[in-house]
Amino acid sequence: MKSYFAAGGALPWWMSGLSLFMSFFSAGTFVVWGSIAYSSGWVAVTIQWTMCIAGVIIGFFIAPKWQKTKALTAAEFITDRLGKSTQKAYTYIFLVISIFTTGAFLYPVAKIVEVSTGIPITTSIIVLGVLILVYTAVGGLWAVIVTDVLQFIVLTAAVLIVVPLSFDKIGGVDNFISQAPEQFFEFTNSEYSWVFMIAFGLYNLFFIAGNWAYVQRYTSVATPKDAKKSRLAIWCFVHDKPINLDVTTNDLPCFKS
Repeated sequence: MKSYFAAGGALPWWMSGLSLFMSFFSAGTFVVWGSIAYSSGWVAVTIQWTMCIAGVIIGFFIAPKWQKTKALTAAEFITDRLGKSTQKAYTYIFLVISIFTTGAFLYPVAKIVEVSTGIPITTSIIVLGVLILVYTAVGGLWAVIVTDVLQFIVLTAAVLIVVPLSFDKIGGVDNFISQAPEQFFEFTNSEYSWVFMIAFGLYNLFFIAGNWAYVQRYTSVATPKDAKKSRLAIWCFVHDKPINLDVTTNDLPCFKS
Protein backbone atom coordinates (compact mmCIF):
# COMPACT_ATOMS: atom_id res chain seq x y z
CA MET A 1 0.00 0.00 0.00
CA LYS A 2 2.74 2.43 0.94
CA SER A 3 4.64 1.67 -2.24
CA TYR A 4 1.52 2.22 -4.36
CA PHE A 5 0.10 5.35 -2.72
CA ALA A 6 3.28 7.00 -1.39
CA ALA A 7 6.14 5.65 -3.52
CA GLY A 8 7.36 3.76 -0.48
CA GLY A 9 7.97 7.03 1.34
CA ALA A 10 11.25 7.34 -0.54
CA LEU A 11 10.40 9.84 -3.26
CA PRO A 12 13.37 12.19 -3.91
CA TRP A 13 12.47 15.76 -2.98
CA TRP A 14 13.40 17.13 -6.39
CA MET A 15 11.10 14.67 -8.18
CA SER A 16 8.33 15.62 -5.78
CA GLY A 17 8.96 19.29 -6.54
CA LEU A 18 8.91 18.78 -10.31
CA SER A 19 5.71 16.76 -10.02
CA LEU A 20 4.14 19.55 -7.97
CA PHE A 21 5.13 22.05 -10.62
CA MET A 22 3.75 19.97 -13.48
CA SER A 23 0.52 19.27 -11.58
CA PHE A 24 -0.48 22.85 -12.31
CA PHE A 25 -0.24 22.36 -16.07
CA SER A 26 -3.07 21.44 -18.40
CA ALA A 27 -4.15 22.50 -21.86
CA GLY A 28 -6.12 25.21 -20.08
CA THR A 29 -2.87 26.64 -18.75
CA PHE A 30 -1.79 27.72 -22.20
CA VAL A 31 -5.27 28.83 -23.24
CA VAL A 32 -6.22 30.81 -20.12
CA TRP A 33 -2.88 32.34 -19.17
CA GLY A 34 -1.95 32.92 -22.79
CA SER A 35 -5.24 34.76 -23.26
CA ILE A 36 -4.64 36.94 -20.21
CA ALA A 37 -1.08 37.64 -21.36
CA TYR A 38 -2.39 38.62 -24.79
CA SER A 39 -4.97 41.04 -23.40
CA SER A 40 -3.26 42.28 -20.23
CA GLY A 41 0.47 41.64 -20.65
CA TRP A 42 2.54 41.24 -17.49
CA VAL A 43 -0.61 40.95 -15.37
CA ALA A 44 -0.65 37.24 -16.28
CA VAL A 45 2.76 36.88 -14.66
CA THR A 46 1.69 38.76 -11.53
CA ILE A 47 -1.29 36.45 -11.10
CA GLN A 48 0.95 33.40 -11.18
CA TRP A 49 3.43 34.98 -8.80
CA THR A 50 0.69 34.62 -6.19
CA MET A 51 1.06 30.86 -6.62
CA CYS A 52 4.80 31.16 -6.03
CA ILE A 53 4.28 33.11 -2.81
CA ALA A 54 1.66 30.64 -1.61
CA GLY A 55 4.07 27.79 -2.41
CA VAL A 56 6.85 29.31 -0.31
CA ILE A 57 4.55 29.79 2.69
CA ILE A 58 3.34 26.20 2.39
CA GLY A 59 6.92 24.96 2.05
CA PHE A 60 8.01 26.56 5.30
CA PHE A 61 4.97 25.93 7.49
CA ILE A 62 2.55 23.33 6.10
CA ALA A 63 4.30 20.73 3.91
CA PRO A 64 6.57 19.47 6.75
CA LYS A 65 3.53 19.00 9.00
CA TRP A 66 1.75 17.00 6.33
CA GLN A 67 4.78 14.74 5.99
CA LYS A 68 4.76 14.04 9.72
CA THR A 69 1.20 12.66 9.52
CA LYS A 70 2.46 9.68 7.44
CA ALA A 71 -1.05 9.43 5.93
CA LEU A 72 -1.15 7.42 2.71
CA THR A 73 -4.48 8.73 1.44
CA ALA A 74 -6.89 11.57 2.12
CA ALA A 75 -9.44 9.01 3.30
CA GLU A 76 -7.00 7.66 5.89
CA PHE A 77 -6.22 11.12 7.23
CA ILE A 78 -9.90 12.11 7.46
CA THR A 79 -10.79 8.82 9.15
CA ASP A 80 -8.10 9.30 11.79
CA ARG A 81 -9.09 12.89 12.49
CA LEU A 82 -12.86 12.99 11.95
CA GLY A 83 -14.17 9.45 11.85
CA LYS A 84 -15.55 6.99 9.32
CA SER A 85 -18.82 8.82 8.62
CA THR A 86 -17.04 12.01 7.62
CA GLN A 87 -14.63 10.02 5.48
CA LYS A 88 -17.50 8.40 3.57
CA ALA A 89 -19.23 11.73 3.00
CA TYR A 90 -15.96 13.23 1.75
CA THR A 91 -15.38 10.30 -0.61
CA TYR A 92 -18.83 10.51 -2.20
CA ILE A 93 -18.66 14.28 -2.63
CA PHE A 94 -15.12 14.06 -4.01
CA LEU A 95 -16.13 11.42 -6.57
CA VAL A 96 -18.96 13.59 -7.89
CA ILE A 97 -16.77 16.70 -8.08
CA SER A 98 -13.96 14.72 -9.74
CA ILE A 99 -16.24 13.77 -12.63
CA PHE A 100 -16.52 17.43 -13.57
CA THR A 101 -12.92 18.46 -12.80
CA THR A 102 -11.48 15.53 -14.74
CA GLY A 103 -13.71 16.37 -17.67
CA ALA A 104 -12.52 19.97 -17.49
CA PHE A 105 -8.91 18.77 -17.71
CA LEU A 106 -9.49 16.29 -20.54
CA TYR A 107 -11.69 18.44 -22.77
CA PRO A 108 -9.13 21.13 -23.74
CA VAL A 109 -6.51 18.45 -24.42
CA ALA A 110 -8.96 16.56 -26.62
CA LYS A 111 -9.85 19.81 -28.38
CA ILE A 112 -6.20 20.42 -29.24
CA VAL A 113 -5.87 16.83 -30.48
CA GLU A 114 -8.97 17.30 -32.65
CA VAL A 115 -7.63 20.49 -34.21
CA SER A 116 -4.18 18.96 -34.75
CA THR A 117 -5.11 15.50 -35.98
CA GLY A 118 -8.82 15.49 -36.82
CA ILE A 119 -9.56 12.81 -34.20
CA PRO A 120 -13.05 13.44 -32.71
CA ILE A 121 -13.16 14.95 -29.21
CA THR A 122 -15.12 12.03 -27.75
CA THR A 123 -12.62 9.50 -29.07
CA SER A 124 -9.69 11.54 -27.74
CA ILE A 125 -11.23 11.84 -24.28
CA ILE A 126 -11.89 8.09 -24.08
CA VAL A 127 -8.41 7.13 -25.31
CA LEU A 128 -6.61 9.63 -23.08
CA GLY A 129 -8.73 8.67 -20.08
CA VAL A 130 -8.02 4.96 -20.56
CA LEU A 131 -4.27 5.56 -20.96
CA ILE A 132 -4.15 7.63 -17.76
CA LEU A 133 -6.15 5.02 -15.85
CA VAL A 134 -3.90 2.20 -17.06
CA TYR A 135 -0.52 3.69 -16.18
CA THR A 136 -1.81 5.05 -12.87
CA ALA A 137 -3.44 1.75 -11.87
CA VAL A 138 -0.38 -0.28 -12.85
CA GLY A 139 2.38 1.95 -11.52
CA GLY A 140 0.78 3.90 -8.68
CA LEU A 141 2.31 7.18 -7.55
CA TRP A 142 5.71 6.32 -9.01
CA ALA A 143 4.20 6.12 -12.51
CA VAL A 144 2.53 9.50 -12.04
CA ILE A 145 5.74 11.10 -10.75
CA VAL A 146 7.90 9.72 -13.57
CA THR A 147 5.36 10.93 -16.14
CA ASP A 148 5.43 14.41 -14.59
CA VAL A 149 9.23 14.53 -14.68
CA LEU A 150 9.26 13.52 -18.36
CA GLN A 151 6.71 16.23 -19.10
CA PHE A 152 8.93 18.75 -17.34
CA ILE A 153 11.87 17.76 -19.55
CA VAL A 154 9.75 18.20 -22.68
CA LEU A 155 8.41 21.54 -21.45
CA THR A 156 11.90 22.81 -20.62
CA ALA A 157 13.18 21.83 -24.06
CA ALA A 158 10.23 23.58 -25.70
CA VAL A 159 10.84 26.79 -23.74
CA LEU A 160 14.58 26.79 -24.47
CA ILE A 161 13.88 26.38 -28.19
CA VAL A 162 10.67 28.31 -28.80
CA VAL A 163 11.25 31.44 -26.71
CA PRO A 164 14.58 32.42 -28.36
CA LEU A 165 13.07 31.74 -31.80
CA SER A 166 10.08 33.93 -30.92
CA PHE A 167 12.26 36.84 -29.85
CA ASP A 168 14.37 36.40 -32.98
CA LYS A 169 11.24 36.55 -35.12
CA ILE A 170 10.22 39.94 -33.70
CA GLY A 171 13.69 41.48 -33.81
CA GLY A 172 15.05 40.70 -30.37
CA VAL A 173 14.26 41.56 -26.76
CA ASP A 174 14.94 45.28 -27.19
CA ASN A 175 12.47 45.51 -30.05
CA PHE A 176 9.93 43.59 -28.01
CA ILE A 177 10.24 46.04 -25.12
CA SER A 178 10.19 49.15 -27.31
CA GLN A 179 7.13 48.08 -29.31
CA ALA A 180 5.12 46.51 -26.52
CA PRO A 181 1.66 48.06 -26.07
CA GLU A 182 1.18 50.79 -23.48
CA GLN A 183 0.83 49.41 -19.94
CA PHE A 184 2.03 45.99 -21.10
CA PHE A 185 4.48 45.78 -18.18
CA GLU A 186 2.04 46.99 -15.52
CA PHE A 187 1.66 44.53 -12.62
CA THR A 188 -2.11 45.04 -12.34
CA ASN A 189 -4.98 46.65 -14.22
CA SER A 190 -8.61 47.57 -13.64
CA GLU A 191 -9.78 44.00 -14.17
CA TYR A 192 -7.07 42.33 -12.11
CA SER A 193 -6.38 44.71 -9.22
CA TRP A 194 -4.21 44.22 -6.14
CA VAL A 195 -7.34 43.17 -4.26
CA PHE A 196 -7.82 40.38 -6.80
CA MET A 197 -4.15 39.38 -6.48
CA ILE A 198 -4.40 39.10 -2.69
CA ALA A 199 -7.65 37.14 -2.89
CA PHE A 200 -6.24 34.80 -5.55
CA GLY A 201 -3.10 34.32 -3.48
CA LEU A 202 -5.18 33.30 -0.45
CA TYR A 203 -7.18 30.92 -2.61
CA ASN A 204 -3.95 29.30 -3.81
CA LEU A 205 -2.65 29.10 -0.26
CA PHE A 206 -5.63 27.05 0.92
CA PHE A 207 -5.99 25.08 -2.31
CA ILE A 208 -2.35 24.00 -2.63
CA ALA A 209 -2.05 23.32 1.10
CA GLY A 210 -5.12 21.08 1.30
CA ASN A 211 -5.71 19.49 -2.11
CA TRP A 212 -4.70 15.85 -1.81
CA ALA A 213 -3.18 15.76 -5.28
CA TYR A 214 -0.51 18.07 -3.87
CA VAL A 215 -0.50 16.81 -0.29
CA GLN A 216 0.41 13.35 -1.59
CA ARG A 217 3.68 14.80 -2.85
CA TYR A 218 4.50 16.07 0.64
CA THR A 219 3.69 12.78 2.39
CA SER A 220 5.63 10.58 -0.03
CA VAL A 221 9.10 12.01 0.69
CA ALA A 222 11.37 10.66 3.41
CA THR A 223 11.57 13.55 5.87
CA PRO A 224 9.82 16.82 6.78
CA LYS A 225 12.91 18.63 5.47
CA ASP A 226 12.45 16.97 2.08
CA ALA A 227 8.78 17.98 2.08
CA LYS A 228 9.85 21.56 2.72
CA LYS A 229 12.39 21.50 -0.11
CA SER A 230 9.96 19.95 -2.57
CA ARG A 231 7.35 22.61 -1.83
CA LEU A 232 9.86 25.43 -2.16
CA ALA A 233 10.48 24.10 -5.67
CA ILE A 234 7.25 25.87 -6.55
CA TRP A 235 9.57 28.77 -7.40
CA CYS A 236 10.00 26.82 -10.62
CA PHE A 237 6.80 28.59 -11.61
CA VAL A 238 8.96 31.42 -12.93
CA HIS A 239 9.91 28.87 -15.61
CA ASP A 240 6.54 29.07 -17.36
CA LYS A 241 6.36 32.86 -17.59
CA PRO A 242 8.26 32.90 -20.91
CA ILE A 243 5.48 30.70 -22.30
CA ASN A 244 2.92 33.39 -21.52
CA LEU A 245 5.10 36.08 -23.04
CA ASP A 246 5.84 33.86 -26.03
CA VAL A 247 2.14 33.56 -26.81
CA THR A 248 1.83 37.31 -26.46
CA THR A 249 4.81 38.28 -28.60
CA ASN A 250 3.72 36.02 -31.43
CA ASP A 251 0.15 37.32 -31.53
CA LEU A 252 0.23 41.00 -30.62
CA PRO A 253 -0.71 43.17 -33.62
CA CYS A 254 2.37 45.35 -33.24
CA PHE A 255 4.59 42.32 -33.85
CA LYS A 256 2.75 40.83 -36.80
CA SER A 257 4.43 41.22 -40.15
